[in-house]
Amino acid sequence: GNKAQSAGLLGKASLAGKSRNALEKAVELAPDNLEARNGLVQFYSQAPAIMGGGMDKAHAQADAMIRLDAVRGKIAKAGLFVREKKFDEAFGLYEDTLRTAPTDYNALYQVGRLAAESGQRLDRGLAALQQC
Repeated sequence: GNKAQSAGLLGKASLAGKSRNALEKAVELAPDNLEARNGLVQFYSQAPAIMGGGMDKAHAQADAMIRLDAVRGKIAKAGLFVREKKFDEAFGLYEDTLRTAPTDYNALYQVGRLAAESGQRLDRGLAALQQC
C-alpha cells in the first residue's frame, strides 16, 4: 500500500489492487482483525472507485470495527467524517468515545486536531490537547 502511493500510474494501479486484495483476504480469514479492517478503511477512503475504493465501503468497515472495538471503530469512523468535512458528526463520535474512555490519548488528540483543522470548538480542542 505504501509503495502504491509513491509509484507511477501503472505501478500504482497494480500495487493498489494487490494491497486491497491482501487486506480483503486478511479480513475474510480473520474477521476480527482490526488492523486489516483499518487498512481497508484507509484504502477505501483514499482509492478512486475505479480501483475499488469508495466511502460507502470505508464506512462499512468502520462500522464493523465499532462492533469489534467501540473505541477504535468510532475513531476510524470519525476520521471518515473528517475526510468528508462532516465535522459535527466527527466531533460527536470523538466525544462519545471520550465518555466511555475519558483518557484515550488518540481520541483526545483527534479532538484537538479536528478543532485546529475545522476552526470549530477551539476551546474544547485546546482542552483535549492539554489533557494529552
